[in-house]
This record gives sequence, structure tokens and C-alpha cells, in this order.
Amino acid sequence: MYKLACFFIILFLFVGCDDKGINKEELYKGYSLKPINFLNKKAYIPSGFKKINLNEIGEMLRQNPDLNPIDKMNYQMAASAYNNSGKVPVLYQDSTATGNAIWFFPGPYIPLNKDLVNDCVQMLESSFIIPAENFGIRSERLEAKFIQNNLLKSIKVKYKLDYKDSTKYLTQFIIRKDLTTYSMVVSSNKIEDHQKILKSL
Repeated sequence: MYKLACFFIILFLFVGCDDKGINKEELYKGYSLKPINFLNKKAYIPSGFKKINLNEIGEMLRQNPDLNPIDKMNYQMAASAYNNSGKVPVLYQDSTATGNAIWFFPGPYIPLNKDLVNDCVQMLESSFIIPAENFGIRSERLEAKFIQNNLLKSIKVKYKLDYKDSTKYLTQFIIRKDLTTYSMVVSSNKIEDHQKILKSL
């Protein structure tokens, strides 16, 4: 009986806690489950972030010609994802600081592995980071690595972006799970990149 009780205690610890011994309630304090429509699932997003309608991405660009080039780059990434997949990206924006946003972009299937980190970095930089420098944005790559969390695989690339007197942090997670590949892009005024969201996807 004692051994059986010990077994259930150990089982509870593994199921109820993440790999650092923090339970889900503590891990996602200040977050709430919100829908990612094109994935037909929900993920933990900061509670103060509100979903923005992106059905007319091109119209949003036309109505905001004076967007910060960093924010405009995100809209262009969304437009590209929509044009290539026909699926509407999902945007959650901080209701207290609109420069803070979390995007989810649909994408083509890619069998991710650690050997593709450099390829993903080159693709991101040639498509968006280097062209952004033409608008006066200075970039510094802070991180590029492969992440695996059970069945989820991801390549994370993080940048510090400076434009005039403002600094933003841009983090892209290319994610593969269940034969589906998509991206989560976090744009923030702070270095926080919300990587813990991956555990809920």
C-alpha cells in the first residue's frame, strides 16, 4: 500500500507540474486561454491582450500609412502569410501598449530540426530584417536556437530592433506540431518573448 501511494504521488507531480516543478496555474498566472482560429485550438495569451480583426489586412495597411516601420513589417508578414495560405493570421494586441503584440501566422509544412536553424535565420533576415534596415531600423540578433517540447518542435530567432529613439524586441517561433507548421511572432517594448506559450500549443 505504501509503495502504491508513493507511485500516485510521483505520478501527480509529473502530470500536474511542468519540467521545472511549476504547476500550470502558477506558470500561466496573468494569462488566459484564447482562440487561434486557423489552428482550431486555444492557447494561453496574456490576459490584457485583445484579439484584433485581420480579415482586411491590406486595408489596415492603407489606413495606417504612418505606422512605425517595425509594426508595418509585422503587417506585411501577416499579408504574406494570408496570401500564401488563404488562412487569416491571428493578432493579439496589448490593450495598454499597442506596440506589444503576439501574431500567429499559418505556414507551409516544414519538418523542423536543429539543422535548419541557420536556414530559418537566413530566410527571416533576407525577407524582412535586411529590407527593414533600408527604413533606418538597426537590428541585433540576440538568440537563434532549436526547441523541442514533447511533440512540439520550434526554431526561435530573437532580435533587438532600434528605430530612431525607440527599441523593440522581435521574436519569431517557427512551430511544428501534428504535421502542421505555423509561426508565432512576438513584438514587444520589453525583452519578454512569452516563450511559455509554446507549452500550451
